[in-house]
Amino acid sequence: MEKEHLREDIPELHEPMNILGKWSTFFVNRYRVVYLLILMILVLGITSYFTLPRELNPEIVLPYGHVLTVYNGAAPEEVENLITDDIENAVSDIEDIKSLTSYSGFGYSSVFIEFDQGVDIDEKISELREKVSGIQNDLPEDAETPTVGNFETNNAPILIVNITGDMDLVELKTIAEDIATRLENESDVQEALIIGGLEREISIVVDPNLLFNYGISIDQIRNVLSSSNINFPGGSVVLDKKSIT
Repeated sequence: MEKEHLREDIPELHEPMNILGKWSTFFVNRYRVVYLLILMILVLGITSYFTLPRELNPEIVLPYGHVLTVYNGAAPEEVENLITDDIENAVSDIEDIKSLTSYSGFGYSSVFIEFDQGVDIDEKISELREKVSGIQNDLPEDAETPTVGNFETNNAPILIVNITGDMDLVELKTIAEDIATRLENESDVQEALIIGGLEREISIVVDPNLLFNYGISIDQIRNVLSSSNINFPGGSVVLDKKSIT
């Protein structure tokens, strides 16, 4: 009697149920289905948590470009006048540049370009390469080809080694090249970059008076040096049952 009296006091109970009421009634009357759905959600959530790929340093592409040019043996002022200024002028007319920062050190030039947020960084890096490639002939012949790239959080150098000692820069660079070669032979190392040092070079100083006395010209000396600095295949020789090229 009390239930019937209660239903009469609540007129909403006599109205037809909408879609939400029907759904609620379905789960209330079949509560075991609710327990099963909760269990399934828990199992899927736990499984997803343990199978979700995780990285210590996830890849995040930043809106930055970088132009690195190595010019061994050049002083910072020389690097700035001959390389850095030309690169800055070449890339400054690219659209969506927020800031441009450069640094000229002993033997290298580094130019950082920050773009506006939301730009297509791959397209901007392609434009950077085109601009830098366009001034390649204006750079010093002894300078290495500029390297253009972007910044990724998982592509930053994890180890920087400075090599010093009681020897000249040529010997130090030879040691650095040997270390870089060994590092690059490791399967987990992507690249080992050497900055600084000097390339071994032989300078020949000619005495004009002796040239005149012997009747020799500068071109003759240049031709002799050019003809001596060649590689020519000489075949192979068998020695002690070994073939030597």
